[in-house]
Amino acid sequence: MILRGAVADLQAALPEGGLFKGRNWRWSGQALRLDLQDLKFLETLGKKLAAFLRASNRLYHASAAGDAPAFVAEWLDQGKPEEVIQLGRGEKSRAAIPRVLRPDLLRTEEGWALTEVDSVPGGVGLTAWMQENYAKLGQGVIGGANGLRDLAEKVLGPRGEVVISKEAEDYRPEWQWLVGKERVHLPFF
Repeated sequence: MILRGAVADLQAALPEGGLFKGRNWRWSGQALRLDLQDLKFLETLGKKLAAFLRASNRLYHASAAGDAPAFVAEWLDQGKPEEVIQLGRGEKSRAAIPRVLRPDLLRTEEGWALTEVDSVPGGVGLTAWMQENYAKLGQGVIGGANGLRDLAEKVLGPRGEVVISKEAEDYRPEWQWLVGKERVHLPFF
C-alpha cells in the first residue's frame, strides 16, 4: 500500500503535459537501489567517456584532414547539411566535446553494458525530476534532491541556453521544466 501511495504522489507531481511528448511510463514507488560497487563504477564512468570522446574527436578531425582513414569522417558527416559539417570542423569547435554526456546503460548479470554514448541530453530533466520527487518521498538519491538541477545551472551559467534539434524535440518538455521555457530553443537550421 505504501508503494501505491508513492506512485500516486509521483504521478500527481508530474508537470502538466509531462516531461516527454507522447510517452507513457512504467511507475515504481521506489528509486533504483545500487550497491557500492555499482555506484563506484558509475561515478568513474564520466571521465572515461569524456576521454573516449576526445580521442574520437581527434580521429574525426584527422580523418577529415586526410591523416586517418577517410571513412571515419565520411560516416560521421553522412546526412548532415554542409554548414553543420563546416561548423563542426571549425577552429572554435575542433577540441570541443559536449558538456553533457548521456550514456545508455543496461544492467546485466555480468555487470553494466554501455549501448550508446549520446550528446543529445535526453533524460537529464527526467532524472532531475526523479531526484527531486523520490527525495520528497524520503528516499536517498545519488547526487541529492537537487543534484542535476544544480549541475544544469553550473553548466549553463546565469544566461546559458539549451538548443534542441528537431531530432531531439521530444526532450523539450523536460528541459523546459528543468531550466525554464525561455532558455530552451530550436535551432535555426
